[in-house]
Amino acid sequence: MRGNRDYPAVAAWLGAMSDRSAVQTVRSDDGTLVRLFSRVFGMSGGSAPTDESDAAFGGAAALEAGGKLIANREAVLGDILLHAGLGDQLTNTTARAVVDDALALVAHRLTTGGALDASSVTSHDESDASAAAATASAALSFLRARVSAPRDMSAAAAVQLRAACAAEAVTAYDRFGYS
Repeated sequence: MRGNRDYPAVAAWLGAMSDRSAVQTVRSDDGTLVRLFSRVFGMSGGSAPTDESDAAFGGAAALEAGGKLIANREAVLGDILLHAGLGDQLTNTTARAVVDDALALVAHRLTTGGALDASSVTSHDESDASAAAATASAALSFLRARVSAPRDMSAAAAVQLRAACAAEAVTAYDRFGYS
C-alpha cells in the first residue's frame, strides 16, 4: 500500500505516519518482520530481503549501528560464542579472538563507511586460517540473523548492521586466509 497510486490517500497517510518520531522509534525493519512471521506463523522462506546487502553505508543509521555494536561488544561477543554453534575447530581463545576481529571489522565499516584491508586482521596460526574464516563468516551470519528492530536498534540501523555483516562475512576468507 505504501506508495500505491491506486490509493493516494492511504499512501499519504502511511507516509505521514512514517515521518512521526514516535513511529520511527518503534518501527521494525523488513528483515526482523520476515524472521518474526516465519517463526510465529510457521511460514517457510524466512530469509531477509535481498536488498539489505546492497545498502549504502553511512549516515546516522550506520553510526547508530556501529555505536551500539561498540558499546555492547562484549555482550554481542558472548552471545555469538554461546549461541551461534561455531563448532570446535578452534580453541575457545582463538575463536573469541576471531569473532572479536570480525566484530571490529563490522564496526569499522559502519562508522567509517569503508572496509579495512586484509592485513588489518589479527594474525592467527596459518594452519587455522580456513577455520578462522569459517568461524568469522558463521559468527557474522548469526549476528545478521539475530539483530532485531526495535529491540536492539532502529530499523534503519538494523538494515545497516545486517548489510555490514553480510559484506564482511563474504570477505572472511580473503581476510583470514585459507589453509
